[in-house]
Amino acid sequence: MKKLAQTIALSALVATLWLPALATNTLSLTATSVLTVQTQDEEAKAALYNDFLGKYKTDPKAAYAVAKEYLQKYPAESDQTKYLQKWIAAYEAKEKEGRKAQVEDLLRQQKYAEAFNAAKVILAEEPADVRTLNNAVFAALYAAGVNKNESFNAEAANYARKSIQIIQGGQPFDKKDDTLGWLNSALGFFSLKTNPSEAVNYYIKAAGFEGAAKKDPQTYLFLADAYRNAEYTKLATDIKTRCTTAEQQATPDCKALSDRLNAVVDRMIDAYARAIALATDPKFAQAKASWMSELTTFYKFRHENSEAGLSELIAGILAKPLPTGAITTGTASSTTPAPQSNNGAATGTQTGTNTTATGKTPR
Repeated sequence: MKKLAQTIALSALVATLWLPALATNTLSLTATSVLTVQTQDEEAKAALYNDFLGKYKTDPKAAYAVAKEYLQKYPAESDQTKYLQKWIAAYEAKEKEGRKAQVEDLLRQQKYAEAFNAAKVILAEEPADVRTLNNAVFAALYAAGVNKNESFNAEAANYARKSIQIIQGGQPFDKKDDTLGWLNSALGFFSLKTNPSEAVNYYIKAAGFEGAAKKDPQTYLFLADAYRNAEYTKLATDIKTRCTTAEQQATPDCKALSDRLNAVVDRMIDAYARAIALATDPKFAQAKASWMSELTTFYKFRHENSEAGLSELIAGILAKPLPTGAITTGTASSTTPAPQSNNGAATGTQTGTNTTATGKTPR
């Protein structure tokens, strides 16, 4: 028992002497390890920053990736992180500006489909960028009018509505009325086939803003087409099939159809007259002759086959307000069959054919 006690006492003494020394050695090793890791980390940090410095002038794209990596690994605020954050912001702003300028360059090259797709990529990130919204609308408008590519119409119509909403919401914008005019004109063009009644409203809105659309003869040419597609074609067909005999023409139904047709034709005459009065540019010369033929046909239909007063109508039409309200009936009914348009548009198959008159769509 005594020997056991001596053994325990000896062990305790050894522990008392050995444990502090062990602890000191352990602490020394740990501190050395930490210092080594810190040194290595600082070296890696410095190497990454130096990598950025070596690339930001010659290869900004690669430098951007390095800068992003640096901020992810070493987010603690420092002079380096402050500088990199500012540099990244400037780089991203420059990249965005470059992409937007590229869209406009594609438009100048008349690469309308490519311009629209490039704008679409930008709008996925910046959906409220009015500059790009408008460029996308412009690209789609010309893709449809010049290249007969209408695949972008629906998306472009949404972009146009978005742009109008932002501009009318109060965002400062140069040439506000001019821009709102052509955006509404574009919406009219996009809906000319699918919803001509809506197109009528858009073209009337376009003409209500002081700007290029109000003075563009094609605004009114397409307005006439919109009236044709919205009502004239169907009314003319109904009268031709249901109101052929004197007995049928005397019925209230046929009288109502005839009154409505006459009122619609009056709106078309007004629109054609405005288009012709505004078509003073020589580029419209050939198209203007076709428009005059259309106007003459409809005018004679409403004036007992006479052209009397037509020249005076054209001369004074711009001094009159554009009819904007709901179409009212009650005008004198005609039993003469509705005229067929010279370009065949009365059949409803030539919507938008006037686009090719000048090779451009309205803007």
